[in-house]
Amino acid sequence: MVTRQKEPKERQLAASMGYGYTDGGNYTGGAKSFRRQVDKGAELLGTLYQEAQAQTFPMKFRADYGKHEVQIDNAATLALFRYTPHTVDTGLKVVGGGNYRFRKVLEEFTQPTQQ
Repeated sequence: MVTRQKEPKERQLAASMGYGYTDGGNYTGGAKSFRRQVDKGAELLGTLYQEAQAQTFPMKFRADYGKHEVQIDNAATLALFRYTPHTVDTGLKVVGGGNYRFRKVLEEFTQPTQQ
């Protein structure tokens, strides 16, 4: 949503953080509007971050339905992986999703501008 060239559709806004949605895209409840997605998604990430602070880092995490092991170096990354436990979501029309998109957007906004 951050890097889109076109305005997102209402259904995309209503699922913007994936809160209340399964990996298959089915809605399970809780936040079917952009505002509720941001409120509930941020609330859950905050809870997951608080819980993650009790861990010792670095640590290993089983992602992608247990197919891959990733190293987690801090509480923020553990919170992200608990929210979306995938390195890359290949079930989408365009490869991406969750942590893959987060990293791409972060890289885009933190790279020095070329002049």
